[in-house]
Amino acid sequence: MMGVWPLEPIAPGDQRSVGVEVEMTEEAARGSFTLKLWGQEAGSGSEHFDGVTFP
Repeated sequence: MMGVWPLEPIAPGDQRSVGVEVEMTEEAARGSFTLKLWGQEAGSGSEHFDGVTFP
């Protein structure tokens, strides 16, 4: 993974756009992926986003 934005935590209840930059070959980027985001604290839970694609 190359980077994630924003760098600061997102407070519960806040809505923000999140950018993720990855480096991979064009062939490896084909298809759809699942993006998993989770909190820094243990037990904070996670969110899964299915069907993520790259242009």
